[in-house]
Amino acid sequence: MSLVEKKIYTNTEGYIALMSVLVLSVIGVAIMSAALVLGANESRLSEFVDEAMRTQVVTDVCVEEALQVVKDAGACIDTGGEVALGDATCTYVASGSGGSTCDVQVTSTVGDISRSAHVTVTSSETGLELLSWEETLN
Repeated sequence: MSLVEKKIYTNTEGYIALMSVLVLSVIGVAIMSAALVLGANESRLSEFVDEAMRTQVVTDVCVEEALQVVKDAGACIDTGGEVALGDATCTYVASGSGGSTCDVQVTSTVGDISRSAHVTVTSSETGLELLSWEETLN
């Protein structure tokens, strides 16, 4: 065996450096991929939370609209309506057969999120008194 051959077989410093660079590159790519996936998931979650909050606001607006109709009528009458706010829509139905107790059902939708509310009020000469207000995310 010649001196040149011996040096080729015993010089592993370049091989170790190359393997170290490759291992560190794979780790770097894995970290970057994880960061991109987490960022995409965060974006989708943020959009969902935004739609859910907007749906709650639209539901509240629709309930207020229905209660204003009941208040203006002076008694609980069967009525309904629809309110559109940009890309959000909601419908309300008030029922009570002209008596003092009135049930209001509201359903609102923003994007893929839907929310319902059931409100019960009593009507008197001084205005409306809230008996219950229940909201559910559908």
